[in-house]
Order: sequence, then structure tokens, then C-alpha cells
Amino acid sequence: YMDTQGVTATPSRPLSPREETVLKLTSDGYSIREIGEAIGVKERTAKALSDGLRLKFGVKERRRLVQCAEAYFSKGA
Repeated sequence: YMDTQGVTATPSRPLSPREETVLKLTSDGYSIREIGEAIGVKERTAKALSDGLRLKFGVKERRRLVQCAEAYFSKGA
């Protein structure tokens, strides 16, 4: 599913439970550092997870990832 602004609710590959957590925290406004603290990993690992999510959703900007997250969770993932 893709909306009129090119935001997809469907990643190119299924998300792991950890990726879903990172996606939710991103949509809740957490910074990369805060995400790392929340899931118990280093900031660099949290950034790598976020980068992987952007690849799976085909977006470059964090704000677009947030839009994808909202669409993903609203469809009942």
C-alpha cells in the first residue's frame, strides 16, 4: 500500500520484532540515542537499525520514515 505522497506501509522485507520496536520509537519521536537507551544497545547499533528501516521502506529522510511508521502501524501490522 502506498499513499498519494509516496509513503508505503509495507516494507520491502518483513520487519524483525526489534525493527518494529525501533520503528515505533521513531514514530514516537525518540532520537537515535534515546532509541539505543530504550532497547539497550549502543547509539551506533540504533542508527544501523534505523538506516536498515529506511532501506526497507525506501526512504532517505527520518521524517519520511516516521510517515511510513504511522502508515505501517495504522494498517494493523
